[in-house]
Amino acid sequence: MMKNYPQLLHKFMAEKEKVAPLVEVIIHINLELYSLKSKEQNFKAVLQLMKAAFFKHGEKDALRSCVKAVKFCATESRGELQDFARNQVKELEDELIAKLKSAIKDVV
Repeated sequence: MMKNYPQLLHKFMAEKEKVAPLVEVIIHINLELYSLKSKEQNFKAVLQLMKAAFFKHGEKDALRSCVKAVKFCATESRGELQDFARNQVKELEDELIAKLKSAIKDVV
């Protein structure tokens, strides 16, 4: 699953009804296995795809699933993977703030 999960996310990224449940699959994976099996790149790819899905879909379910999954990765992973996940959360926050400021500027 660790090998194919990024490919599945990428393949079904555009299908809004499939994104939410597919993103939440990560919550059922033992994140420690990414380190034990030397699949750190797959973990990083998954997080980057989740971040992309967050900005691609504006539906409530997709947004909630992405936030839930990224939060899970940032709290339940360990070591370098946790650092990467936390960095993705920070980037997500920064991008959201920038988009919000831009939208406010456009309205004003």
